[in-house]
Amino acid sequence: PKACIVHLAAPYGGTRIKIDFADSPDYYKNHLYFVLRHCKRRDLPVALVKHLRFYALRKDPRVTVRRVCLFSIGLIVAIKRLVVPIKIVSREVVH
Repeated sequence: PKACIVHLAAPYGGTRIKIDFADSPDYYKNHLYFVLRHCKRRDLPVALVKHLRFYALRKDPRVTVRRVCLFSIGLIVAIKRLVVPIKIVSREVVH
């Protein structure tokens, strides 16, 4: 599978912006795909709960709800990505 990198560009000062990576849907998709690929099946439920608790449980309930939603969507996309192979489309570069 292809790796995915998302570069966050700031309007000024390069990439030095103060946002939390856990508020990015792409973070959950990629992180949970890695967990699904490399975690033993018997340890998977514990690993998923551990990751959900680490990222989602916050003092502000709005942040908790948003991150639980992002985590759930990321998990669905990661499972889909694991089950359905990615089509590799070759594109020739013409100079």
